[in-house]
Amino acid sequence: MTICHRILIVGVLVLLGACAAGGARVSTDYDPNEDFSALKRYAWLPVEQNQSQGEKSVSPLVHKRIREAVDSVLAQKGYKRMEKTTADFLVIYYVTVAQKTSGGSTYGSIGFSRYGRSGGAGVSVGVPLGGSRQYEEGTLIIDILDAGKNQLIWRGSTTRKITPRSSPAENREQISLIVGEILSRFPPKQRAQGKRP
Repeated sequence: MTICHRILIVGVLVLLGACAAGGARVSTDYDPNEDFSALKRYAWLPVEQNQSQGEKSVSPLVHKRIREAVDSVLAQKGYKRMEKTTADFLVIYYVTVAQKTSGGSTYGSIGFSRYGRSGGAGVSVGVPLGGSRQYEEGTLIIDILDAGKNQLIWRGSTTRKITPRSSPAENREQISLIVGEILSRFPPKQRAQGKRP
């Protein structure tokens, strides 16, 4: 492997790392002593919209779309929505929107050229100088509670930059995607041994 190829590979790895660091992550936590395989039916806990608005008011349409997306994903996983009195687990979510300031983005590029027997590679990273930009950052937290004990057994969340959408259909699609990413980790994958002592 030539030195040019090595430089090119290192440059690609640096840029991929920068892209991964800038992407949205889903975080989860859960009670390892809970038997998630026993959960079959769920019910909603009421979401008080005035508690879930953060620094900026969240539209009732957003709340409606989040509920629809959660119902859809849980139904695809085989869970049935019931009345609270017959549910195995309860679902509630929290959503906040906050104003943030960005100092600019980092740009990167990789180049490789070959002419005859000679080759060359280059990597560049640039940080633009200039003013800051305002943007909105949204956080969605979905909690799963044991219906009998009314205790938290699973939590999934993500925080990401909000990209304005031009139509209700695009807004619904974006919310469905985010909810799907969070609930893709529910139920958690547990060891075959079951509960810990």
